[in-house]
Amino acid sequence: MKVGFTLSAGADCRLRFEFDVLDGSSFIVISKTMGRPGQSHSCFAVDARSRRGNRIVSDTLSLTGYRANNDGHFIEVSYLAATVAHVMKERAPKPILMLWFRGFSSFRNLPVETPLGTLGIWGATKGSHTDQMSGRVAISALTDKPHTTWIGEADRFLRLMHQGLAFAHGGRLQTPRLDLIEGNTVTATFFSGSGYRPEFPVPHSLDHDPIIGALVRRYFERGPLSDVLGTALGWMQTDTTFDEVRFLTAMTAVETIIESELPGRRGTVIAKSKFKVLRQKLEEATDHDPNLSANERAISR
Repeated sequence: MKVGFTLSAGADCRLRFEFDVLDGSSFIVISKTMGRPGQSHSCFAVDARSRRGNRIVSDTLSLTGYRANNDGHFIEVSYLAATVAHVMKERAPKPILMLWFRGFSSFRNLPVETPLGTLGIWGATKGSHTDQMSGRVAISALTDKPHTTWIGEADRFLRLMHQGLAFAHGGRLQTPRLDLIEGNTVTATFFSGSGYRPEFPVPHSLDHDPIIGALVRRYFERGPLSDVLGTALGWMQTDTTFDEVRFLTAMTAVETIIESELPGRRGTVIAKSKFKVLRQKLEEATDHDPNLSANERAISR
């Protein structure tokens, strides 16, 4: 079916659909996708073009409301993800892949040269509201015509940077948009969701350069994070008001990271035969130390 609508996005980086008046048959078809309370609902897809050649594609639109009155039939929708392609007047000198963040603070990080291109990370330097779109990580290709696999590889690299910067942020780092700038086209994929407050930032936002360098070395020396490690890092970013839940998930994450990332240990660090001699020497030293009381000597044994 064909329907008309107006698409816009504000400073909060959320798409807004304003549909024109629907004809009766289209209204009935779309209204049936909305489930009853307690039931799952169906998503419907949209593939539309503007008069200027811009395009929007999404298969995750959900009907959130509808009404019919003397003025006609109207609907309201929400989305999980939607991709908008916009044609620019000028061409970009090199392809760029850029991932945006909500509530991210980071102070003037230095650009990093990588095998994929130049990496840049920006954030609010004076703090930002949890839901504010205030930071991004971008990779700019080395040439104007990189290898055909560059986009996929750059996307995997930015995913690792996202996981690592979320760890530095100290909480879930919501991504409202992913931009691909190539030639004279900007392809922006919008994601629904809200920002999260940080729980426990490990490095200070004024000093992200060391962790950025560590993430870059990790990717190009060992590749993306394993699924187990990525899941464990996600557990450490649990957004909760209960300290017990925060502690339990953090300890589970630490245990998982130790088991999956650290080399396995077999037996004792020092052989028992060598440690027996060392233990005797330690006991003799404490037995004859004049600075220790009798009670302290007993405890040391």
